[in-house]
Amino acid sequence: QQRLIAAEQENRDLNQEENPISHQSQLREIRENRQKRSDQYWKAGDPEQQAFDRAIQLIKIISNYAARTDEQSQIYYHDNTIEEQMIQSENGVSALEDQNKHRIDNLDKENEIRTLEKRRIVLTRTLRKDYLDSDPTQQVDHINPQSPCLFNCIEQAIAPE
Repeated sequence: QQRLIAAEQENRDLNQEENPISHQSQLREIRENRQKRSDQYWKAGDPEQQAFDRAIQLIKIISNYAARTDEQSQIYYHDNTIEEQMIQSENGVSALEDQNKHRIDNLDKENEIRTLEKRRIVLTRTLRKDYLDSDPTQQVDHINPQSPCLFNCIEQAIAPE
């Protein structure tokens, strides 16, 4: 902070040497700023004055904001392109959501079909094994194509419709 004060003092000295009138205006500005700070300090003790000052600041902020938004909204006030772009983007998003939902439904169906097919295969294998183990006379001879194959009726009953 001392460096800053020293730099300001050097700046003032240089300005005074270059332009004495400018230096006088700077000194006057410094005095006015001190007076404003002093006024603010003494006003700060009065709660009614504080509320009044805050209200004035708030009104200024609101009016500045309103002026800025009025200036900005004039650009698009008579132009519906933004609304059209929003509608198009919403339609695009809803179309993508529908596609994703359709894909998810199809994947669920495919997974269910695969699961059922795997269960059918496991049951068929289990049945064949149990049937062959329980009745050794009915075992299938793979070399002889005329050997009895009684599982076909059972397999057809298990197969999905």
